[in-house]
Amino acid sequence: MHNSNPSSVPVILVHYGDSPYLADAFAQARFAQANGRVILLGDDSNRYYRGVEWYPISDYFEDAARFSEVFRLYRLNSYQHRWQMFCFQRWMCLSNFMESNRINHCLTMDSDVLLYEKASIIARLYDDFEMTVIQADQQSISANGATSIVHSRTILRDLCDLMFEMFGKTSLHERIKTFRDGVTDMTALGLLKERFPLRIGNTYSPKNQIVIDQSILLSDGFEMSGDQKRLVWMDGKPYGFFSTDDSSSQIQFGTIHFHGHAKKIIRHNTSQWSDSLTKERNNNISNFYARKVLRKLSGLIRF
Repeated sequence: MHNSNPSSVPVILVHYGDSPYLADAFAQARFAQANGRVILLGDDSNRYYRGVEWYPISDYFEDAARFSEVFRLYRLNSYQHRWQMFCFQRWMCLSNFMESNRINHCLTMDSDVLLYEKASIIARLYDDFEMTVIQADQQSISANGATSIVHSRTILRDLCDLMFEMFGKTSLHERIKTFRDGVTDMTALGLLKERFPLRIGNTYSPKNQIVIDQSILLSDGFEMSGDQKRLVWMDGKPYGFFSTDDSSSQIQFGTIHFHGHAKKIIRHNTSQWSDSLTKERNNNISNFYARKVLRKLSGLIRF
């Protein structure tokens, strides 16, 4: 068992650029964390958000820069190449950040994930593991890292080493070249779980009546409403109806992943925030649109 019961587990997001849903994601994380930390590793375009601890990702980019020299994925256009590469690099930035700041535990999540339960409570459920992933098919060499609990900086270093191995002159590189479904950071997470099965936990199934969602657009055993999981709200937290062969029960969502077109409904799936947190969110979204207008005007002037 790892010492995963500190007084506070920070939430850490790694995000390049600015997006209209960030204000809601940050406010919801702040709400769930109460007085706990919400940290953003970002760039200049998103350093203005109030309520989060912003750190420049460039300060933790040394390993990621080295990775850019070896990363190769064929049949990708330039945008896809940069995006897929960053999906790998973010883990290296997270590893370097936690090492530099002596952070032993965190809950890291994609910026289109909403958090509904305090990170320390979720982390405590998986204190037998150094890290968690979401793996719907345990026979697949692919695992989702939209929400991951980290209880060990060592396992992050092992993940980063594996990613370099994937694109080096290694037997692992020869193996991944045969994968028909492509190679992403989800492949790396699946390979990590395959290599260290006792160190990596799987949060796909509900545990202690809480589940970590891989996608609101996938059933995963929950009742659907259209193309989304059907949710009911109690005390500011969403619940779904989970069915097994012999029973059905209401399960609380610790997080929900609004990936793809579901980003458009993030605003409609937040808790009821305090007036001060709502004001903070509104200031953030106002600043987002003001900066967006300024960027357009600047582009027209240059043109």
